[in-house]
Amino acid sequence: MNSKTKKKYVDMLKNNEVSMEEIMQFTVKYVPERLFRYMGFGEYWKNNLINGEIHLSKPKEFNDPFDSVPFVDFRKFWNDTGSKILKENKGFCFELDGNTRLSDEYVLYKEMIDVTQEEMRVCCFTEQNESLLMWAHYADSHKGFCIEYNTSKIPDIIKQYIFPVNYQENIYNSTYDLCQNSNNMFNFLLFKNNIWKYEKEWRIAVYRKQITKDLNFSDYISSVFLGIKCEEKNKKEVCEWAEKKGINVYQERVNYDGFNIKMEQII
Repeated sequence: MNSKTKKKYVDMLKNNEVSMEEIMQFTVKYVPERLFRYMGFGEYWKNNLINGEIHLSKPKEFNDPFDSVPFVDFRKFWNDTGSKILKENKGFCFELDGNTRLSDEYVLYKEMIDVTQEEMRVCCFTEQNESLLMWAHYADSHKGFCIEYNTSKIPDIIKQYIFPVNYQENIYNSTYDLCQNSNNMFNFLLFKNNIWKYEKEWRIAVYRKQITKDLNFSDYISSVFLGIKCEEKNKKEVCEWAEKKGINVYQERVNYDGFNIKMEQII
């Protein structure tokens, strides 16, 4: 997405009159043809690569404590909307146990976070496969690998749930969404702090009822990139599998022209 398209996307997210369906129809046209996921050779690596599974995580599993945490000014919410809602017996947009007091903002905030993070599912991708920071953070310090997916093969019924992440200085404020009963109640999943801008992230973001089980992207894997420190036994196993599947394999190499890396095809 260029800056003009990105601005239109953000404006749509913040416009209560624009439905989530309209936003999905807009963003699906701009999903990059190649998206990547970094990971290490941990317990589930074969599920991700060999079996092509896409695990949809609960937001509370993320490493950034601010990621996908809705911020709500409950004082403003209560003043603008809360008393009216109670008088009309409509209740809140989330459940409160019998001991919760409306005046206890912390309890309300924690309750809402718990409920929303339980209801949402997310899987993260990136536009780039040569990020030194991402190889270090997400691919076990260059000992892991990076999967490339050809998104042009992904059916729109799934691809429409892939959204670009927006980066800004301040945490996304969900108060307005809650007060206005916004169509786009999971906007907070799509905004992160500027410090993560280098990740150029796209993510699948859904309610758990929209996609009830993990996805399978095995038919969309187009290449695999191995870290420069990848162990020989892991490299051998990946190459044997990729050769049978007709999938290209590359390995990370140091580019001595500068502090960066390049990919060398080995299959």
